[in-house]
Amino acid sequence: MWGGLWYSFGYFQRANRPKEVELRYSDGASDSFTLDDEMAVQEFVLPEARTTSTIRIKVKGIYSGNTWLDTAISEVQVFDAAPEDFAVARSVRASSVAAADADGSYEPGNVSDGIKDTMWCEGDRDGDGTGEWLEFQFAGATRVGSLSLLNGIGSSLPFWMKGNRVSAATLTFSDGSTEAITVRNTMLSQDISFSPRTTSSVRLTITGVVKGKEFNDLCISEARFSE
Repeated sequence: MWGGLWYSFGYFQRANRPKEVELRYSDGASDSFTLDDEMAVQEFVLPEARTTSTIRIKVKGIYSGNTWLDTAISEVQVFDAAPEDFAVARSVRASSVAAADADGSYEPGNVSDGIKDTMWCEGDRDGDGTGEWLEFQFAGATRVGSLSLLNGIGSSLPFWMKGNRVSAATLTFSDGSTEAITVRNTMLSQDISFSPRTTSSVRLTITGVVKGKEFNDLCISEARFSE
């Protein structure tokens, strides 16, 4: 759950945030959880797996905002017990990271949170993103053959046009092999296929950039590998 208004850190502070929530299932059973008052993704692990056709989230308590009386929840994801369709990254590292500002942080982990409004942005003030990299570490040997990428600032078309985007990159795998890929200049999510292989990590090094109209910073909103 992404509690609060995540449009920016300023907006997060202004609106109410959920503190206590109750999850009620289609059979009438329920579980309750407490959220921390921070702009961070918070995960609830159910005491036991449940079979249900619905989940109702009821806000039972709040953290008060400093401006508005409205309570906000930005995103909710529900996961079943089946294996993921993508390779879960144990960690994501980057060559550099832009400093956090009023809109939040730009940490590399943002590319695997499932939200297009959060992103990794490189932190080289003078560079345009060429030579920067993201490195995905998996829990062990993992079969991959496709990269799902949301290129640039994914929050809106005007912001997407302002920032730099990837046009080409090199994938480097744990055995030292590499593969060059081409990235389309589109705001839509794109799947990029490459020769399948088993690896414990993938480093995506940016080799080509499309310049934005205003910011000389390169950002990637989402990036996930699958077989």
